[in-house]
Amino acid sequence: GLIMATARSMIRSLATRVSSPRELLIDLNRLLADDLDLDMFMSLLLLRYESRTGRLCYASAGHEHLVFYRGADRSVESRKAGGVVLGVTADITPYLTETELPFAPGDALVLYTDGVTEAFDRDRRQFDLEGIEAGLGRLGHLPPGRCLEGLLVGRLRWAARRCVLGLGRCFVSLGGGLFIDKL
Repeated sequence: GLIMATARSMIRSLATRVSSPRELLIDLNRLLADDLDLDMFMSLLLLRYESRTGRLCYASAGHEHLVFYRGADRSVESRKAGGVVLGVTADITPYLTETELPFAPGDALVLYTDGVTEAFDRDRRQFDLEGIEAGLGRLGHLPPGRCLEGLLVGRLRWAARRCVLGLGRCFVSLGGGLFIDKL
């Protein structure tokens, strides 16, 4: 909680001076590495969407995969986010990349925490990356709120409250405009 609150404040300050997600993560890490205990770290995925160009730019510090639904052909695409977690070393520059992707009307993006993919259903089956991909493949064409609800209800009904925190804040879709579903 405290690390996240500190990082959030730092990000807001850095974002006024740095537009590159990669450069912002590098600067944030320098600030956090000085203050974190040796056994503390933080993963983070930072995205910038440019509505003028329809491009999504991101950099990752050890976060989970990004899962895209491509509305044009109803396909699902996963991308390993990569990077190294924040706070483990003073200079993470060699470990970070910045990736730019098209993000068109009808596309959707699911971001999630490891608490979602490590959750188990009543039969003790883990809801892994493949579960998110399969659910998004079936539901990605729906409005964001209904798609998110379907992802949560399926295999995670018993754990929906826990998983809404990890998944609900991060479902993003573009369909005539940017939509962030915060449940």
